[in-house]
Amino acid sequence: MITDNKLLIDRDCPMCVLYGKCFTKLNWVDNNTITPYQTIGAEDTQHIDMHKAKSMIALHNSKTRETLYGIDSILRILSSNLPLLGKVLNTKSIKALLAALYAFISYNRKVLVRPSKTKSGLDCTPELVPFYRWMHLIVVAIFTGYILTAFYRPIFLHFGWEVYPMIEYAICFGQVVFQYVTHRIFFKKEPLEYLGHMSTVSMIGALMLIPILGLTSVLNLSPIVMLIGFLAVVAYMLSEHILRSTRLGLGWTMTISWITFRTLVLISLVLFL
Repeated sequence: MITDNKLLIDRDCPMCVLYGKCFTKLNWVDNNTITPYQTIGAEDTQHIDMHKAKSMIALHNSKTRETLYGIDSILRILSSNLPLLGKVLNTKSIKALLAALYAFISYNRKVLVRPSKTKSGLDCTPELVPFYRWMHLIVVAIFTGYILTAFYRPIFLHFGWEVYPMIEYAICFGQVVFQYVTHRIFFKKEPLEYLGHMSTVSMIGALMLIPILGLTSVLNLSPIVMLIGFLAVVAYMLSEHILRSTRLGLGWTMTISWITFRTLVLISLVLFL
């Protein structure tokens, strides 16, 4: 068990709170280890790079004053409780992969959850790194395009329509470009924060379609039932998009743009397919 340490977490981040609770429940850290970034004492902050700790979780040893960041802090906890696993994960190649994965998640964690209604104490928003944000947009577009292609395939085949796998990928990437341009025109500022939230909404929608696909393969659901399920998912995505856009201070502009693009795509498909 880790003792005499402070693991700084963002109390406004559900993921951070969750793994902090897991570490405590598993008795990997003592009850005093998990500490909100927003309320840590001034005595400890003197020995912590508070700017770095916004993006890379900090594990601060209160006795030695040593501070580890990011994947190093996680591996220290794992190694202290599961030595064999820690030894494997600390090998050079595996640790490099874990560090890249950790950075990808950490730099995008604020767009994976809804923007907070209110903020109190120190701000723990990670630094915006365009590379990792664009990676988020690209990965989600590919994942969403794949799921939508699989979802539409039985519906299209039922009605005797051709299936063009690249269409969904073009739509997913086209949505990013369309919203990027719209945001630039109306708000004239960096759109990557909004685009991150928009992509997360798309990812949520794709994940919600997977159970419907599973049921279709088992129960052979009719295309009508699948379409009803799809419309329910779209309705949820719309409400989530509205909520996130509102909390970002964007009003209805980006939601109207989001709907406009989808409508133009639907009209194009009806006319040309």
